[in-house]
Amino acid sequence: MSTYSREELILQKNIYGLIFLLYSVTYIANHAIAIFMLKGLPNEILHYSGEVILILCAVAYGASNLLAKSSDGTRYLGIFQRIPILFWLGCGGVLLNAFLLIVSLITGRCEK
Repeated sequence: MSTYSREELILQKNIYGLIFLLYSVTYIANHAIAIFMLKGLPNEILHYSGEVILILCAVAYGASNLLAKSSDGTRYLGIFQRIPILFWLGCGGVLLNAFLLIVSLITGRCEK
């Protein structure tokens, strides 16, 4: 496998991870709020925690893109071409979502 195709595969994995993260973030807060039944400010903080995670991922992606330059001055994706970090973060989000759904079903607090 050539270096170019390996980097392309890792970049595709990171894109899949962002899709997984976007999917899971929309439900993680709903399941967590149903389980913990929080009121007031803690409820709002938990509700918007998913959006904060997405914003932090976008800022990290933008920062790494700005800071990563090759020797000839052209930009490249840096760490996102070498490590599938967003893929694993997205998979973790999906697993957390599934765990919270199972817990909310077992406790009988699942939202309808």
